[in-house]
Amino acid sequence: MTTTAEVAEAGLRAGRCDPLLIGLGRDVAFNFKDPIPFLTRVQQAHPGDLFANLELAEQLVRRDRPAEAVRYYQAALAVRPDAPAVCAKLGLVLGQLGRNGEAVEYLWRAVRLAPAAADFRRNLVLGLLSLRRTDEALEQARLAFREVPETGRSRAAVWAAALEVPAKARLHATLGDALAAVGREPEAADEYQRALALEPALREALTPLRQILVRLGRFEDLRVVWRAALDCHTTGHNAYYGYAELCLYLGREDDYKSARRELLGAFANYGDPVVAERTGRACLLRPAEGDELLKAAALADRAAAFDRSKAQWNYPSFQFAGGLADYRRGRFDRVLTTMRGDAAGVLGPAPRLVLAMALHRSDRAAEARKSLAEAILSHDWCANQVKDQDGWICHSLRREAEGLILPNLLAFLEGKYRPRDNDERIALLGVCQFTDRTRAVADLYADAFAASPALAEDYRSGHCSSAASYAALVGCGRGTDAAELGEAERARWRDRARAWLRADLTAWGRALGADPVATRDPLKRRLTGWRTAPELAGLRDPAELNRLPVAEQKDCVALWVEVDGMLKRAAGAR
Repeated sequence: MTTTAEVAEAGLRAGRCDPLLIGLGRDVAFNFKDPIPFLTRVQQAHPGDLFANLELAEQLVRRDRPAEAVRYYQAALAVRPDAPAVCAKLGLVLGQLGRNGEAVEYLWRAVRLAPAAADFRRNLVLGLLSLRRTDEALEQARLAFREVPETGRSRAAVWAAALEVPAKARLHATLGDALAAVGREPEAADEYQRALALEPALREALTPLRQILVRLGRFEDLRVVWRAALDCHTTGHNAYYGYAELCLYLGREDDYKSARRELLGAFANYGDPVVAERTGRACLLRPAEGDELLKAAALADRAAAFDRSKAQWNYPSFQFAGGLADYRRGRFDRVLTTMRGDAAGVLGPAPRLVLAMALHRSDRAAEARKSLAEAILSHDWCANQVKDQDGWICHSLRREAEGLILPNLLAFLEGKYRPRDNDERIALLGVCQFTDRTRAVADLYADAFAASPALAEDYRSGHCSSAASYAALVGCGRGTDAAELGEAERARWRDRARAWLRADLTAWGRALGADPVATRDPLKRRLTGWRTAPELAGLRDPAELNRLPVAEQKDCVALWVEVDGMLKRAAGAR
């Protein structure tokens, strides 16, 4: 029987270069063998053949050898200068090599030769974006929709339209890229959503859209497009990672429970400790029972038992998942050890929140409130600071901890209850920050300082600075519980904000005098932050000051003179 190699050799000896010979090279690649030596011989025997050069270039690119592929694409283009696909391929390879200027020249050439080809136009837009030629990129992205012809109603046209759907989806995604590059994120989000309406799992649209929707705080829109992508039978853990956490953050308990069932159905038997940790943790963010608890806890246990030397930097996260599983199973003593130990340094305030709940379940209510207060103080709970699944996790655990440890939470939010001690006051800051109750936050700080002046004097903690920021917001009528305040009440809060800022300045000044070397850099960071903090704009920016009474304007100006003086003092500290 004649072998493929024998046929190939015979073809080369005969001087042939037909589709059969090129096909033999592909057959070599299909059988997991290196086709480059054979295709190189074909190209050397027929250096002026379009397909000999093109096939060798393609195979080199597939084997991550783009620099070598360039010369063969160039040779193919010399044979057929009017081949738009070859221009486009050469442009893409040059872009891979970082030769973006040359790449765009060939991408332009491809578009001029085939202006109605959606993918060529898309590649040009991406090339222009790589050169930061954003206006041209945006123009080309919009032009693509005019150049791609509309299909008619014939059967052939309908079939052509069906084939064109993925290309048009990518065009919408590319227009989204161009809009995002010029800072027009809401419009970019609309284009990405149009792309996903055509192709719900299109990665080029889904990934940037998720990032934009998070930045814009449009979490419900994010959930909808994410769910649509998952419904397209998307596989792999990364496709699900964070979705259950988002549902829980949005308060959609039924959607969270449905996602939990999907996760456990798909990944309960995964051996990868990272997948086990993430899946187990996601499925244990709310109480579970029966088979779901067993499966979720088994995943977390599998991760927690993974060898420490192999887990390396993942080890604390694995321990947190194991500690969460212990909490759901009522093993509170183990939770206290884990959350105070190896798990303490991951996920920001999350370990302290679980620790607080375990303490409460162990009938140690005072310690639980203190742990909750520490967790709340260690984090910024404002809704606009939520950036990813870690934030969704922390807020979900915060709500659970507040509901468990603060029995008077609802009465407080309705204005019918006053906290009894500073741990309770501080513990209530999180929900007030998240719901933009600026006046409630400022009130809590004021009461906490009155009960414990040392809290305000602790300059490194930033309590006074934070309190002043919220008081300034109240003084400008910003916040869900501050908008209806009269001018006299607002002025009172602005006065208090300036008093707290000055108290902080005084404390920092004493520290600078006692230990200038250790104090100067953190002091400069604090005061520089004041200079740019949007919360303090009502006490600082000229346009805002012009709305205030003259006497108050002068006091605000005097405050910033004091800040500048302290900055100069810090800069000269030795």
